[in-house]
Amino acid sequence: MHYFFKPRKKHLIAPMNRTRLISGVRTGLLALVSLYTLHTHTYAQEKLASAMETALSHSSDYQTLSHSAKRISYTSCIPCHGEEGRGKQDVFAPALAGQKRWYLERQIKNYQQGIRGMHSSDIAGASMRAMSLLLIDQDVMNAVLDEIEEFPIPPAVQLKNQSYNIESGKERYTISCAHCHGEHAEGDQALGAPRLNTLPAWYTLRQLRNFQAGTRGQHNDDTRGQEMRPMAMAVYNEQEIQDVAAYIATLQDKYLEH
Repeated sequence: MHYFFKPRKKHLIAPMNRTRLISGVRTGLLALVSLYTLHTHTYAQEKLASAMETALSHSSDYQTLSHSAKRISYTSCIPCHGEEGRGKQDVFAPALAGQKRWYLERQIKNYQQGIRGMHSSDIAGASMRAMSLLLIDQDVMNAVLDEIEEFPIPPAVQLKNQSYNIESGKERYTISCAHCHGEHAEGDQALGAPRLNTLPAWYTLRQLRNFQAGTRGQHNDDTRGQEMRPMAMAVYNEQEIQDVAAYIATLQDKYLEH
C-alpha cells in the first residue's frame, strides 16, 4: 500500500538540549522564588517559598539526565507533597498517592499551559505552576508519575476544628457529586472526574471553595473545571461544603472494602 503522505517522525529532545532546557527552567524558577520571597506577607506564603527553594535544590544535577530521566524525581516534590505523596496542609499541597495517573498528568499539563494556577488569589496554584515547569519534558514527567504510582494509599485525613454532619454530607454528595465521582468517590476517567476518596478533607474543602469563588474553573480551556464549577455551586453554603468534604473522607475504607 502506498501513502500519499509519509508518516511524520517523532522528534525527541536530544539529551544535551533536554539538559539545557531543564537547567534553564530551574534558573528561571530560582529567580522567581527570590522575587516571590520578597513579596510574601503570611506564614503560609513564606512556607511555600521555602518549600519551592528546597524542591529546586533537589533537582540541581542535570549532567546525568541523559542517562536517567529520574534524576529529576519525586525528591523534588517532597518539600510540598511530603514523603510518599501524603500531602502537607501548611503549604496547601494535596496527597498525590492513590490519585489516578491520568488525572495527575492532566493537572500538571494544565499548570504548565496556564490553564490552572493563574488566578491572582491562587497562591498555592501559582507555586505549583512554577514547579510544574520542571516536568516540561514528557520523559521526566513519566518518571515522576511512575514513582507516585508506587506509593501506598495514605490514611484518610478528616477535618479538624470544624463542625460537620456526615449524614448531611452523604445526602448532598449523593445528589450533587456521585454521578460523576462515583458512589465511593473512586472517580471516573470517562467523565474526567478524579478520585476524591484519597484526598485529605481540608483539600477537598479548599477546592470546593475555589470552584465557588471562581479561583478555579474559570479558564476558557479548562473544560472539566467549567463543568465542575456549577456542581460546586450546588453545594449551597459553607456548612454543606464542610459536610460533603467530611463525608468524602469516610469513603476511602468503604471503597477499599468494596
